[in-house]
Amino acid sequence: MSEILSVDPADLEAFSSPQVAEAIKSLGEKEVFEIDRAEKFWPCLERIRRLEEHLNRMIEGKEEIIHLILACTIAQVPMILLGPPGTAKSLLIRQFCTLLGLRPHHESIHEFDRQLRELLQSENATMSLRPGSRPLFEYLVTRFTTPEEIIGPVNINALLRLSLFYREPEGMLPAAEIAFLDEIFKANSAILNSLLAIINERIYYNGGRVFDVNLVNVFGASNEPPDAEELAALYDRFPIRAVSRPVPDNRVDSLIDRALRLGYQQALGASQDGQPAEPAEDRGKKVIACVNDFRLLAKVIWVRFEGADQFRAMRLRSSSFSFSREFVNLFRQLRYEFNISDRTPERLVRVARSMALLEQKTNLGPEHLRVFKYCTPDMDSADALADVVEEYIAAL
Repeated sequence: MSEILSVDPADLEAFSSPQVAEAIKSLGEKEVFEIDRAEKFWPCLERIRRLEEHLNRMIEGKEEIIHLILACTIAQVPMILLGPPGTAKSLLIRQFCTLLGLRPHHESIHEFDRQLRELLQSENATMSLRPGSRPLFEYLVTRFTTPEEIIGPVNINALLRLSLFYREPEGMLPAAEIAFLDEIFKANSAILNSLLAIINERIYYNGGRVFDVNLVNVFGASNEPPDAEELAALYDRFPIRAVSRPVPDNRVDSLIDRALRLGYQQALGASQDGQPAEPAEDRGKKVIACVNDFRLLAKVIWVRFEGADQFRAMRLRSSSFSFSREFVNLFRQLRYEFNISDRTPERLVRVARSMALLEQKTNLGPEHLRVFKYCTPDMDSADALADVVEEYIAAL
């Protein structure tokens, strides 16, 4: 790996640099095969597995969803969390981003207000109060949200002097690595078209040009699926839909205990195991993994599980279990009843491969067909879809 990325993957601080991100993006097939064959990605996988363990200790009763969040981020497949209020949808994503070191420290509104007043009163104002570069873009969407709040404000100078309608993306969703849009289906039509291209194709139309975006993944959360027809295309861009339900009665005591511990940690800076509080300047700096870990594994899953030829020879396998054959058969069975679009299967294969990698499996097994459980068209159909999938797997 040192010859390819010029940094040791075991060194988390060095591996999280923007230079390593660019090196990973430029890795070709031969280099990825070398990384996979020598298992040089192992430190990245170990960090992500530790991140999963830590999240499971922090949040009660969400083990399946946490596993899915990590798999979707490796696969770079957008995911949405559905469920009633108070079922930890936002908490899951925020804690995940916190442990990746992505969440910024909160600013003082009084200090910002003071700076803003001084800037407006100054005749020679040069200071900018626009948000700087940030790897996480998090926003609570409402029906009044405008494109300026999500994809950036228009550069007035470029418009007046150059007649160029250009939005400034710095600090906004197009320049982020991870995006979290809470209550995403409250988005209005003014921002839908931009979101569609960014989420699905990872491209951003701006100033009459097409730009690649740096997004590794996009997460959404909503109390319910959209009911407006114009939101159907946006919903389809989230092929993985996990339903977050209330914690069952037999785990309520643990739920309350973990919630109190998390509150204690956030209020006093102590660890979850009750160790003494950290100095104020060190609070919130606990980082377990980095986005580049996911970037590298996103390349590895393409070569580790039969690559692009996984489905080409599926009819030649008749005596033993073939994930490819059973995946196609199950898709045919589910696609019309549960409205699974043609863009979804390729995404599901990537998520299944990511799950197998997280579980340190060398092959995809029947259990990885369970990715179909997360294609529910709505929350009411989730249980019925899961039953059909489980019955299919049991019959193999």
